[in-house]
Amino acid sequence: MISKGLAEEIQEGFGAMQAEFRDYRSEFRDYRGEFRGFASRTDGSFATMNQKYGEISEKLSAIMAQLADQLQSMRADAKETSMTLNESLKLLKEAVERLPKQN
Repeated sequence: MISKGLAEEIQEGFGAMQAEFRDYRSEFRDYRGEFRGFASRTDGSFATMNQKYGEISEKLSAIMAQLADQLQSMRADAKETSMTLNESLKLLKEAVERLPKQN
């Protein structure tokens, strides 16, 4: 076997594979339509997910705002209740101190 130059060896290899490459090209051409359909469906799915995410995000934000308002209201109520209980305890202590002491 006589060694040829690298360029000739590569050309000879590609020449032998030329028919295979044509078959592959033809086969992949058939899949282009499927891929385009897949890409369109995928884009549509992502658009739907994005829309749903936006809706969910808005609803969660509204819920968080309501919970924050309720928490603030509960804190105010707790403070008022604490003050009322402290005042009641003070009055109760005063009343107990006024009772006659028993021997």
